Amino acid sequence: MKRTFGLILTAIILVLSLASCGLNPADKNENKGATTATAAAGKRVQAEKFSIVVPDDWKGTVIDGGFQIYKASGEIVEVFFRGAKLSQNYAKQQVEVKIKAYSGTKAKEIDLLGKKFWNTTYTANGITQVFDACIVEGGVMISIKYGGPSLGSNPEYLKIVNSIVWK
Repeated sequence: MKRTFGLILTAIILVLSLASCGLNPADKNENKGATTATAAAGKRVQAEKFSIVVPDDWKGTVIDGGFQIYKASGEIVEVFFRGAKLSQNYAKQQVEVKIKAYSGTKAKEIDLLGKKFWNTTYTANGITQVFDACIVEGGVMISIKYGGPSLGSNPEYLKIVNSIVWK
């Protein structure tokens, strides 16, 4: 039991130490299709500014400014609300920081959950990652980050993102 807990804790710490999360650039299944995925089966939880479904075999926790969902296998999804009075360019700038740091894919604007997000895909520390960011009313940045298997081999990620309901 102690060893299992230690392995889970190590995996979570490893994933949390990542700069961000995303997709393998080789993947063709991009998260712009997230809103067409079926909903995740699990427990709907309420965060301050949104609700999200935590699938039955995942764990979830409230974090400062958002919510984090993770699996013992090292997969992680984070949804954050950060800042205030940020410029409309700030989300794109944050995506470009990831691109420069990790040789990510070109920044592109995508429709996701009824909002316009900037998106990039890259690999950091050997883990495929995606980073989506947008600015909403009040200059607040929403970011959705993912780390783990690519979207092409992990449809659970699309189901989790599809389950987000903004308040």
